[in-house]
Formats: sequence, structure tokens, C-alpha cells
Amino acid sequence: MSDVALASELLPGTYVVLRTHSALGALVRAATRSWADHAILITGPGRCVQATTRGVTEGPLTQFAGCQAVANAAESAAMQPAVREAITARARSMVGEEYDWPLIATLGLRTIGAKWGWLLRATSGKGAVICSELVAFAGQAGYQDWLCGTAQPALVTPAMLAARPGLQSVAWDAVLVLDPLTGRRARQPGLM
Repeated sequence: MSDVALASELLPGTYVVLRTHSALGALVRAATRSWADHAILITGPGRCVQATTRGVTEGPLTQFAGCQAVANAAESAAMQPAVREAITARARSMVGEEYDWPLIATLGLRTIGAKWGWLLRATSGKGAVICSELVAFAGQAGYQDWLCGTAQPALVTPAMLAARPGLQSVAWDAVLVLDPLTGRRARQPGLM
């Protein structure tokens, strides 16, 4: 197994953990004491689903070109196609859900030792998610244990996903995307 996965070859059902260049990302990294602050799920050639502050969206993978990233590429390559399809379908089913700001606050409080379980119970399962929770939920649809030792998807952080064994660094070679005018595959250059 190579230590590097090409972005253009990531299969649907693969999750990617990233270090973004956003202010919220810097806060997440500080709170979790990790290099990682965001998690996405690959849904097709050059496409991903993510939970952002604007809610859950599906968009181009190229928006992350140049970011430090790792992926569970070898793990997803070993999955049966039906498993990858179930994971992808679950992620896509969450498109349109809101971002879970109360959960972010709860996880932040947990990192400083506060035990606010009642707040977690009050906020989870309300049609809102954070990025790593989305990945953990999607994994459950394919019977993958991406809970990272936690009891529920809401407790999973990008740092936990990044610490799982067997991840490969992502090389931003070029990403296949669908041309919006023709509907055909087109290569868009990434950053090395």
C-alpha cells in the first residue's frame, strides 16, 4: 500500500480529513489540539459532501486543492461497491441539513473538561450536523466503525478521524469533475 492517494483516484465512500485555511478551522484545530479541522466524504469523481457553516452541501473537491489532507483510500478501496454506495447515499441524504452550532459549542466545552452531557442530548439528532459527524453517520450506513471509540457520531471530531490507522496522504494531482455545460468529465488541475 502506498502512503499517498491521488485526489483524482479517490473512490465514492472515501472520507478525507483536511487542514483548511479558515478562521473556524483554526479554532477547531486549537480546541482539538490537532492539525486537522474538517472532514468530507467523496461522492463521485471530483465531488464531495461536507457540513459547512452554511449547512450540508455537495460540491467540487477542487475547493480543497492544496490543503493538507489524509484519506481512508485503502480502506474504501477494499469495500464492496454496495457498501460504498450506501455510505455515499447516506451522505447525500443529509444535503440541506443545517450546521450544528450548539454541538460545536458542546464539543468545545468538552475539550476543556466540562461535562455537559445534557446539552449534547439536547442538540444531537435535530437535523443539524458537523462535518465529522456527517462522516461517522455515513460510515454507519455501510457498517463501518468510524466512531473512533465514541458512543455516537456527534462526539467524533476531525482529529479523531485523522488519528485512525491506515490513512494515506492526499496528493492533489488533478481532479475529475463534470463540466457544467456539457455534463462530460473534464480534468481540472489541482495544486501539488
